[in-house]
Amino acid sequence: MASTKKSYDPTEIVGEILGVPASLRPVVAEEKSAQICPFIKKKCAKDGRPICSFWERSGDSKAGYARRLVATCPKRFYQSDFLGDVIQECWPDVDSTNVQVLSEVDLPEFGRIDFVAVAFDADGNVENFLPIEVQAIDITSPKPLNAAYQALYKHNHSDKAPTTGGNWDNVYKRYVTQLVRKGFVAHSWGTKIVAVIQDEFFDYMFEKYPFMKGNAGDAETNILFFTYKFSPDAPISSGEHTLSLDEVHGTNHASLQSAHLYKKSPTKPEFAAALVERLTQRQKNRAKFVDKHGKGAVTTFSKFEVFTSKGD
Repeated sequence: MASTKKSYDPTEIVGEILGVPASLRPVVAEEKSAQICPFIKKKCAKDGRPICSFWERSGDSKAGYARRLVATCPKRFYQSDFLGDVIQECWPDVDSTNVQVLSEVDLPEFGRIDFVAVAFDADGNVENFLPIEVQAIDITSPKPLNAAYQALYKHNHSDKAPTTGGNWDNVYKRYVTQLVRKGFVAHSWGTKIVAVIQDEFFDYMFEKYPFMKGNAGDAETNILFFTYKFSPDAPISSGEHTLSLDEVHGTNHASLQSAHLYKKSPTKPEFAAALVERLTQRQKNRAKFVDKHGKGAVTTFSKFEVFTSKGD
């Protein structure tokens, strides 16, 4: 009897493997063992899963899904000369031969900075410096992506639905907290901090938490977003997606912090209504659970009934 288990094309979720679209090059044994990242010319740090980007779907099956390519590894940005872009945009009059870049620089009490561009004067003294942070997007669940990669390696389809998406809000919370804190430090130094991110992430941030947008040269600007875009949407003739600078947006740490802290909250009655809706759904789910497993399967904790199932 033929299996009725549904299968999925793994290239519906895996975007690129070691810089090449998954749809154009299957995983081979030599590649899996070597795993050399083409962007840093070193072994991929994601041991066992050298995935650079993934496809995220939006919409529904009736209207037709739209999808976007999302970078999930910060090394993916190394295809573009983002350091050169930043230095050219921020220091157009500085001789590049007088600029050096340091990586993984500790900032006591504030964490680590991915890169710092340092400009020297004719006497070799530090004239200016520019902190630079690079951020890709985490995924919500690695299991479907892992299953898809393994399916590519075995040259077959995956039985895991391509449901993985970007963990946008979680990344936003972590990243903005860092930018606000480090942006304040940059402000106290009279310099700026640069955030290198994908255009999709910037659009998500601004749509959900609108903040002041300005120009790079504005006096109040101390945070610069350098947004990079995958283009074209389909692989070019060489078999690669190109990630290149799209736009530069300015803001400041105070505006970024205010947008996050003072976003309009639901009213108390609205939140109470949401709780009632949740409790109503909980009772429906509980009834189904008891019908299937029996009342003894429901556990209690500190005199309160604890019922856990999908939808609760």
